[in-house]
Amino acid sequence: MRYTFREAEIEKEISVMRVSRQKRDFKTLAIGVLLAAALYQTGTLWLENYSGHNFFYYIASLNSAAQKENEVSAVLDAEYITVGYGSKVFNVLYGKSAQELKKSADKVIKEAAEKKDMEELEEINLPEIIDKKAVIYSMPCESLVSEYLNALDAKTKENISFGFSSVVVAPSSGIKNEDEVYFINSDESKALIFRGNCESGKNLYDLIDKKATDSYDSLQYISTAQNGFNIFGKNVFVPQWSQSRLDYAVIEERNAFDDAGDNDLLAKIEPFFGSYHGQTWDRDDSGAFTVSDNDIVVKYSPDGMLEYYSYKVDSSESVQSVYSAYKACTEFLALDESITSDYYLSQVQFKSNTMVFCFDYCVDSIPVMLYDPSDENAEERHAIEVAVKNNSVKNYRRYAVDFVKSGETAFAEKDFLSAVNEAAADASENGALTDIENIMMCYGKNSEGNYSLKWFTYISGTVYAADTKNS
Repeated sequence: MRYTFREAEIEKEISVMRVSRQKRDFKTLAIGVLLAAALYQTGTLWLENYSGHNFFYYIASLNSAAQKENEVSAVLDAEYITVGYGSKVFNVLYGKSAQELKKSADKVIKEAAEKKDMEELEEINLPEIIDKKAVIYSMPCESLVSEYLNALDAKTKENISFGFSSVVVAPSSGIKNEDEVYFINSDESKALIFRGNCESGKNLYDLIDKKATDSYDSLQYISTAQNGFNIFGKNVFVPQWSQSRLDYAVIEERNAFDDAGDNDLLAKIEPFFGSYHGQTWDRDDSGAFTVSDNDIVVKYSPDGMLEYYSYKVDSSESVQSVYSAYKACTEFLALDESITSDYYLSQVQFKSNTMVFCFDYCVDSIPVMLYDPSDENAEERHAIEVAVKNNSVKNYRRYAVDFVKSGETAFAEKDFLSAVNEAAADASENGALTDIENIMMCYGKNSEGNYSLKWFTYISGTVYAADTKNS
């Protein structure tokens, strides 16, 4: 989501401040002038291209103190978690539906790492690794094993500078064999493996068994690498359904603050400030609602955008890692009690000493696409973005809507191979067919304004959208 503060928008903010002069005393006016300047200054952060560098470009600029054991950090969430049942059948879980498995799998990771039976594999066979009961984390960015283990509070002394992009936790049944944890570097096809007989392994094994029973009638997934679909440049978990079609609920978006009066808005914004002492608020002619104090501005616009700016001057340059920044991010998100839709961490962007954590909504473990990525003129849009600098949140933007089931049902019948073939044909006509990178089934907005399931195929950096119904 790359928002641009255009000159007209800046002039609008200044105009609001001019109106405020008639309502406030000199002291408040001074705050207003600072507010206008701060909106411009902090807004320019969003003009930068955060996707320009990967994790290892960023990590090279960090002070080694970021690896200290006493660093305050939070475990980075996976983009999604895949649970494998050992029979080439998987479920892919987004958001809250993955938390129970993650909590149990993290215990196995921590315990296995503390066993200190570690080996680096120079070449991995992914289909073989996931051909058993397993929980698989697909991470939103690469990071270091040592940081992950420190965030888990694992009692390890080694500083493990191994970069990973996914984790496979394969518990044993408790009868024989050892639990295994693979930290996988997909780019280099390497892995760091921890082995051990973990007390928590049997609990995870049983939880996977229970999940298999509970999800018997749900949407299921297969691994393209495991099933020999070599058309993809990497392993992709793709959905399937056993019947001729998949029935699903159509969803619609509702503005989170549509019925909110000024007092209700103030109550929902209050947690960002802690108290209302010394704060002022205003609603302009467009309906935009702004609350500010000396350091913070929170604005809600009629188009559903909730924005937070902190322009407090911070003279310190605290060492920031992905995990310490994520700690600040998650603590801040907990303040926004108006979030009711489920969401997941979809991307981590890096720029200099600022990190932006991007989140998107999901419904029943299916992602919601807020824009059409196949439209070249469409602006990339995430549901939530949190910018963290010096382990402090400086900017926050959220598309403040709730996703609810409309009461209508629809069905999907086009399988992923048909969608890939359609996209490949379009790409070939454009001379762009070089690498089929990924395919996802997500909720996307239809012509009626509701959200229905669509296929999004990623080929050579271009996205091709297709309906899930056969034409």
